[in-house]
Amino acid sequence: MFLFLSRIFTLAALAAPLVLFRESFFPFISVKAIFFRTSVELGLAALLLHLIFSTERDTWQRLWKRLKQPLVIAVAVFTFAFIITSLAGTAPGLSFWSNFERGEGGFQVLHYLLFFLLLVLLFPKREQLRWPLFTHLIVSFFVSVYALLQLAAVQAFFTASAGGGSALSWIVGASTRVSGTLGNPSYLAAYLLFTFAVISYLFINYKATWLRWSLGVLFFFQVFILLKTGTRGALLGLIAAVIILLITNFFISKKQLTKQILLGLAALPIILMTFFFQYPEATVWSKIPGLDRLTNLESAVTGIQPRLWTWQSGLDGFADRPLLGWGAENFAVPFDRHYDARHFGIESFFDRTHNVFLEYAISGGLLVLIPWLAIWVVYYRVVSRRKRDIWWSVLLAMPAAYLIQGFFLFDVLAIYLALFLFLALVVNTPPTPEESEQADLDAEMGASGLKVILGGLVLLIIFTNLYMTAYRPLQKNFLLTQGVVFDQITLSIPLENQERAQQFLQSFDKTVGNYQTAYEYDSVVGQEETIGSFTKFFISVMERITQVPPLATNSQVRARLAEVLGLANEWYEAHPTIDQNLKNRFINAAANIQYSLVPTADASSVVLADTEYLERGVAQLEDALMEAPNRIEYVRVLLKVSQVAGDEEARAKWLERAKELRPDMQWE
Repeated sequence: MFLFLSRIFTLAALAAPLVLFRESFFPFISVKAIFFRTSVELGLAALLLHLIFSTERDTWQRLWKRLKQPLVIAVAVFTFAFIITSLAGTAPGLSFWSNFERGEGGFQVLHYLLFFLLLVLLFPKREQLRWPLFTHLIVSFFVSVYALLQLAAVQAFFTASAGGGSALSWIVGASTRVSGTLGNPSYLAAYLLFTFAVISYLFINYKATWLRWSLGVLFFFQVFILLKTGTRGALLGLIAAVIILLITNFFISKKQLTKQILLGLAALPIILMTFFFQYPEATVWSKIPGLDRLTNLESAVTGIQPRLWTWQSGLDGFADRPLLGWGAENFAVPFDRHYDARHFGIESFFDRTHNVFLEYAISGGLLVLIPWLAIWVVYYRVVSRRKRDIWWSVLLAMPAAYLIQGFFLFDVLAIYLALFLFLALVVNTPPTPEESEQADLDAEMGASGLKVILGGLVLLIIFTNLYMTAYRPLQKNFLLTQGVVFDQITLSIPLENQERAQQFLQSFDKTVGNYQTAYEYDSVVGQEETIGSFTKFFISVMERITQVPPLATNSQVRARLAEVLGLANEWYEAHPTIDQNLKNRFINAAANIQYSLVPTADASSVVLADTEYLERGVAQLEDALMEAPNRIEYVRVLLKVSQVAGDEEARAKWLERAKELRPDMQWE
């Protein structure tokens, strides 16, 4: 029974990509991660109970035999290196627990390892392995259907705007570049690349006609969805994989006609690329779904520029800490330190390198990068021992597709799930008949007093951990979301008369109360985002009331605002680790500067009203510039402040620095 439950929970973890709770903070990410970790921990608990109550003496030996395979060891080494470097990073708490926006810290990566081990241990035989594979295909189908609905929602929106039917308002993330339930087109594209490998395995190994037709339809449907993601990196990866498939099958095929066909198909992409570079303006390219974006060279160059600057910052950051890196989730620190001022006006804040190689190098230095690369070395050694057939060529091609798309992206939950399912498939389909005799963990169950105590301890540890790391973060997330909802309601109230102004202030107090409740709720994640959201709300309120001078200069209103800002300042002072991320410091500095200024009677400009808050904000920005000397956003604010304060010396200083950083911009 316990083994059955463990398998059910492991299959449930594969359904994490479908989890989308729109009433949460970061609806595409946060609840997914919590659902996944909960499923994995319950699966682990059930497996441990099975092992504890097993009456067969060799159960643990069989388990160890399955775990000491080279690919399993390689993944385990990578995981533990990732956790060690997370704890040794510049902000260990953030590196290990992460946040709601990303959720990819050491704690999450540990769960990816556990998920991988559960797949390896629980589904060792061919007839068992099909269940996680089919589960993945079913999940990917519904993820793709949601992507299709996003396209329909876009069309419905334009129809409704023209006076037609109503839009599909319940669809989240509607866009011409679909993302499904994953929230990002690039995530969906990478996820589908691994799905194609699963489809290939099932198509090769199962002969039922209805199944093969179903797999074929699913394959072409998901190719269409991948094209509609408009993700250049994934499409290049897919093309490279297809070329590898054709070339390898050319060499292993024994029929001359087949060789000629495969050679012609392999040459086709090369011919098409040659034709494209000869005639890049041909209208035919814009008619092919997905290729319109891939062949738009101007857009590609514009889009890659910020990435190139970011990669340079990543390389410089890696050079600073080459051995242990900065810790997971900490790229913002070296990015700020080596900031390229050309980002200003395009994309100014990056918390990811957008390159999987650099991401691991920054997160854990060589201690993580080398074990991650070693996974693929071990992988190809395992694959090299296999029979040269179609599945062998798929195994050769799949990592190429993943690594090529990874040159422009980074790993996230959906990609990790598909990746580790694929690796488990390789482990559980060994190349030789001897290794194919995979021992199952089924065993007779028996109970004793000691076993009951051990089982109780396992359940106590697992459920205590779930309470602290799943339930409480989930509650924190919902409380923060409630604050954001009231935040938006408050900012939507028009300040057209005294009655509306009073309503605005009452809603402001209620929003502050909600943010306070979220802040006071203890959780291992979410505090930084609570403080950041609250401070952004304060800035937005200041911007709103600045347009209404009588309200902005009212002594009672300013006293209430000062009280709230004082609370925010206390939060930042009490949590110095937040200052690892200069973006948060910038937000807090902006809030203090914003409060220090009040509008003139005609609201045409602002004047200095409180030097204490101004000095605090300026000091924060100047301190931040010591760590990030090229952060032109900070220089720009300091230049404007010096103009308002009438400080000509400071104005000249910051004007010179602004011109030095961005001489192409007009600063006078």
